[in-house]
Amino acid sequence: MGSLVALGVLLFVLGCSSSDEQPTTSAVKPVTAVTTQLHEVQSDVRGESVPVSVILPPNYREADKDLPLLIHLHGGGGDRNRLIGFSDLYTHMFNSEILPPMVVVSFSGGPGSFYYGSWERFVTDELPTVGKRIVGNVARSGQNTDDGNFHGWLRHPEDWF
Repeated sequence: MGSLVALGVLLFVLGCSSSDEQPTTSAVKPVTAVTTQLHEVQSDVRGESVPVSVILPPNYREADKDLPLLIHLHGGGGDRNRLIGFSDLYTHMFNSEILPPMVVVSFSGGPGSFYYGSWERFVTDELPTVGKRIVGNVARSGQNTDDGNFHGWLRHPEDWF
């Protein structure tokens, strides 16, 4: 359900950004695809390896500052592969400058995790460091695309906004 909400918001943003003007040939920028990665991350709080997916924006290695982190929580029944399924959408949003360059991560949380207990601690304490270890230039703060971890936002707003 959370992924449908996230997808709905992204599609709404895309619809609002459209224009009736057709770009001239000289104004069309080349499309650069995102980089997708799959990782197995050892979690201390979970006591197990957690499957993680990452989307890196075009030209992420050229960023002159830390990139923000967006944590994509897939919602019930999903897994890390749901994020990879959105790679074309993220490619479009980055190339159209609808989204600024950022690192997007997701993970397989298992059915019924609801991001409570050790899953909440994984999201708030360990997952933000994954991007830093993989890419190097990722800011600690981030955004979250699902309301499943709303209670985490309330307890630690300094980590998310």
